Amino acid sequence: MTLRDAQDHCCAPPQWQGLARGAASIALPGEPPYLHTFGCPSLAVDLKERMMIALRVYIFRPEFVIDIWVDYNKGVIYTVWQESRCERSTVMGPPPRCIPEDWEWEGFSGLGVYGSNNTMEVSGYSHNSGATSYGIVVTADSCLPVQSAVLTSGSPKQVLEFVDYYNLWLGIADPRVFDIPSICESAVETERPNPIFGSLIGWFSSPTPPAGGDRVSDQV
Repeated sequence: MTLRDAQDHCCAPPQWQGLARGAASIALPGEPPYLHTFGCPSLAVDLKERMMIALRVYIFRPEFVIDIWVDYNKGVIYTVWQESRCERSTVMGPPPRCIPEDWEWEGFSGLGVYGSNNTMEVSGYSHNSGATSYGIVVTADSCLPVQSAVLTSGSPKQVLEFVDYYNLWLGIADPRVFDIPSICESAVETERPNPIFGSLIGWFSSPTPPAGGDRVSDQV
């Protein structure tokens, strides 16, 4: 049965890699929104064997580099700033890999030129949870992300983030991407949440699966 036949809430592959780029707008009371854009030349997801996400992020304004490792086995996020400072914070898990059943299915659509061989079918989902709204578009055949968005309207700031994903492939080409650098052996403990990729890290770090969502350990 295909996703179109089922019109169901799909499950992402347990292992995939790719690239991403996005933008985040942060608004504080009484101040104009601050926008920063970012690119991700390395994004690896392994929710089967290592239970980890690893990504490198370039922030374009102001310019700096962040390396992030999310280790769900240990319940830890390592964030390395400018290859010189490692912070350690807590992440809940294991995460859901399937679109939760209480997310609203928005339907199918196509990307590209209809009537040609360059069209890709995608499926969209959305969910509102208190002060946070999520949206995600995935490929209809494999449930890989195409675009994700998150809007958080908490006090005292509002954050809106969009991420586009591209050049995706299944599997992990080089497992060394998940190696935690030695600088993190003396990581500084922090409660500061990860500054970006809330639509990805937030989705994969739910303390418990939303209603109808399965844990990864139940799916692989």
